[in-house]
Amino acid sequence: MNLSQLINIEDITLAVTNEQTQTKLSLSPDSQGNIVIPELELGLWQVNGKIEHPTGGYYRTFAQFELNENTMVSLRYFSYAKNATLSDYFDVLIPLTKKINSSEINNQSFSDATTLDDYQLAQDLFLKNIEGQNILATDTSNNKNAKMIGVSTRYQLWDKEYEFTLPDGVESFNLTYSVSTNMWQYFGHDVCLGQWNDSWELSLQNNNGSFYYAQKRGIYSQLYLGPILKPNPDGASRAIISEVFNVSHINPKNRTFKIKVDIGRSGSYGSNCRWSMVLASINYPKIKLVKVKSISSSGKIKYPSEIVSIPKLGNKNVFNRSYDLTISKAENTVLSSIDVYLMTPESISTPILVNSYDFMSKEVINLGGDVYRVPVTFKLEGNKSNLTEARFRNFKYQFIVNGFHDNQEVNSQLLSGAHTALWAMPEKVKRFGWTRDKGGDDWSSKGAYAWLENNFSLITRVNDISGEHGRNIGHKSHKYGTDIDTFQFTELDNKSGQENYNRLQRAVSNYFVGNTMVSDEQKHLDIVKIWVSNQRAGLDALSTVSEVQRLYSGYGSKYGELSAGWLYSLMINGNLTIATKVLETGLGSWEPSNKMKFNNVHNNHDHITLDPKALILIP
Repeated sequence: MNLSQLINIEDITLAVTNEQTQTKLSLSPDSQGNIVIPELELGLWQVNGKIEHPTGGYYRTFAQFELNENTMVSLRYFSYAKNATLSDYFDVLIPLTKKINSSEINNQSFSDATTLDDYQLAQDLFLKNIEGQNILATDTSNNKNAKMIGVSTRYQLWDKEYEFTLPDGVESFNLTYSVSTNMWQYFGHDVCLGQWNDSWELSLQNNNGSFYYAQKRGIYSQLYLGPILKPNPDGASRAIISEVFNVSHINPKNRTFKIKVDIGRSGSYGSNCRWSMVLASINYPKIKLVKVKSISSSGKIKYPSEIVSIPKLGNKNVFNRSYDLTISKAENTVLSSIDVYLMTPESISTPILVNSYDFMSKEVINLGGDVYRVPVTFKLEGNKSNLTEARFRNFKYQFIVNGFHDNQEVNSQLLSGAHTALWAMPEKVKRFGWTRDKGGDDWSSKGAYAWLENNFSLITRVNDISGEHGRNIGHKSHKYGTDIDTFQFTELDNKSGQENYNRLQRAVSNYFVGNTMVSDEQKHLDIVKIWVSNQRAGLDALSTVSEVQRLYSGYGSKYGELSAGWLYSLMINGNLTIATKVLETGLGSWEPSNKMKFNNVHNNHDHITLDPKALILIP
C-alpha cells in the first residue's frame, strides 16, 4: 500500500551531511516534493530522514550520493514497524547534481545456485563476467589471469589490496568490481537501515599519491544510487561494474598502482547468515609487444627495408631478413616462443606460418634489455604454403609473443608495416648468362611477373631482374623487381651478352680495317644489317606496350678506330662513316620512341623498366 498521499510532504525534514567537509544541512521539500538548493558542495553526501505517519508507525530513509553532475536522486521511505511489508513506503524526489559514470553488466546466475555456497557463487559469477572482458582485442589471452581481491562481512577469504606495475607500452587497464548482499533476502528492506547498513569502499591510487578512482557506499543507498543492486535468482542482490583507465599519458616512473577494498558490518541484527561482499579485479596485459622494426642489413648485406622475396613451394630463402621486437612483460612472466606469420590479403590466403621460435633457440637473439632479433624469412624451413605463383603485391608480418604468467598462458601480437613481395619469375621465360647470384637474380614483383606471363614473346631471354629481397647484385635500380635485363635481339654468340656485343663490334671494325676482299666486307655488313634491323624492330615493339616506362640499349664504346657512339650512329642513321669509308646498311634512318635511352652500360644487354603504376598491383 502506498501511503504517500496521507503524508504532508512539507513536514518532512532531511539531515544532509557532507562526509568530507562535515557541512550539515536541514532541508524540507516544497508542496511538490522538491528541495531546491542554490549551492551545494561537491563530495560524498549522506542523507537521513525520519517521519511519523498519522496512522502510527515510523518511516525512515538513508542514502549516500557523490555530487558531480546533474541527476535526480529518489529517496524511498520504508516503514520499520514489526509487521511492515515492502509495500509500506513513500517516495521523495530530490533534484541534485550527480552523474553516475559506470557501465553495469547484466547479472547472471547459475542453474545449480541452490547447491553452491553463497560466497563461492558470488565469486564464480564475478569471475564469469571478467573472463569475457577484452581490453586489448589482439591480446585476448591476457584476460585469463586477472588479479582478484575482495572483502566480506563474514569471512576474509581474499587479499584486501593489490599493488601492480604496468609493463612499458601498456596504455590502458581494466578495473571490474562487484557488490553483493543477501541482507534483503533474509530481513527485507525495512530493517537494512541506519545501524544495519553495511558500508564498503574501493580505491585505486597511483604511486605518486593521486587517486584514479574511489567509491564509498552504504548498501542501503544502492537501492537508489549507482551501482544499483539488482535482485538475482540466487537470492542475493548484486551489481557488477567495469571501468577502463587510459594511462598512456602518465610518467613512466608512475606506472605502479595500488587497489584497496574494505567493508564494515554495521550492527549485530539477528544472525550471522546475512552478508555483504565486494570483489575487485585488475586486468592488464602481462606481455606487451611494444614495437617491431624491420632490419635492413645483415652484416655487410643491405636490403631495401620494404622488399622481401617469397620462395616457391618447398623452397627456402638463401639470405635472411630480420625484425627487432621490443617486448615488455610484467613480473612473474616468462617468455616462451615467438610465432611469425605472413599476412596476405584476405581474398588470397589464410595467414602463412613462417616459423615458430623458442626463446631459448639460437635464432632468437637478445640484443639487450627487452629487444630481441627474430628471422622473418623462409630460411630455416621451406615455404609450405599453397602459393605456387605470384599472388599478391603487398603483405604484412604478424608477430605473436607467447609466455606464461603465474603458470597461465598469455600472449601479445602486433602487425608490421607493409612489405612488397618479390617472386621467382615465370618458368616459361628463357634465361641467359653463366653466373647466378646464390640468392637468385630473377625475383620479380607481382606486376612484373604478370607482365612477363603476358608478354614473354616480345623479349628474347632474361639475365636478371632483382636480387633476393631486392639486394644490390650490381644493379642499384633493380631492387623493386620491375627492371628486366634481356639479351639483344640478334644472337651472334650465345655465351653471354658481352660476347654477343663483342662479335658485333669486331664485325664493324673488320669492315673498315679488315680483309679488303669484297666477300668479307659483305659478310661483316650483313651481320651489322641484321643486328640493326632486329634491334630496331624489337625495341619498337616493346615501346608500344603501355606498361613499359623506359628502354635502354647500347651506345658503343670506343674500340680501335671506332669512336664512342658508333653503335648509336648505326641505330639512328643506318650508317657509319670512318675517314672516307662508309658502312651503309641501306635501312635508312630511325626515329626511336621517346622511351629509348642509349649508353655504354647497356652495350651488352637491353634493359626494360616497367611502370609500377601501370602494372597489375591489386591485391
